[in-house]
Amino acid sequence: MLKLITILVTSVFLLNSCGSSGGAAADSVAQQITNDTPTCKAPADTTASAPAAAATTQQDAATTTTTSTAAATTTPTSSASTPPDLNGSWNFTITVTQANGVCAGEGGTSTKTMTITQKGQNITIAGFLGNPANQLTGTIDLESGIWVINVSGSYSEDGGTTTSSHRLEVKNTSEISGTEDWSWSGGGGTCPGGKASVTATRI
Repeated sequence: MLKLITILVTSVFLLNSCGSSGGAAADSVAQQITNDTPTCKAPADTTASAPAAAATTQQDAATTTTTSTAAATTTPTSSASTPPDLNGSWNFTITVTQANGVCAGEGGTSTKTMTITQKGQNITIAGFLGNPANQLTGTIDLESGIWVINVSGSYSEDGGTTTSSHRLEVKNTSEISGTEDWSWSGGGGTCPGGKASVTATRI
């Protein structure tokens, strides 16, 4: 009788301590009463895998973030373009399209071999009128996706001075073309607002 009471008291204690375990714990206690060895059988710990799953999810998120960051870091950025190399000898053909003042009515086309000297984006065109000393200087710059040469200067011509500026578009490394604005002044008068078309091919 005493043994039975002891088992019952112990069972009640186990039921109270394992109450949160639900029906599985009650069944376990009942079985233990039968076996005279009342112990509390702990339910399987179903929360152990939760931290691992959370850690895996966090790791995947971190990997995704790292990958996205790396992709953003390696995205190529636009760099400054290098101008084409135009150094060398060229045949320039210049056709007067407008002449004013004492030059009114003048026209014609002339072709001369000239030299382009380029250092980076600095340009010199030498050889106007067949004289290497007659030079125009300026730059080559990228304008709306097209390389454009802008050069200007003055040189002696027919007892006076010609002032000229050229705007030439680079078609490729062997062909350029554009326009010239020019004026002349000397003892006989002036020729303001002259214009000409210009084409050049590499020799």
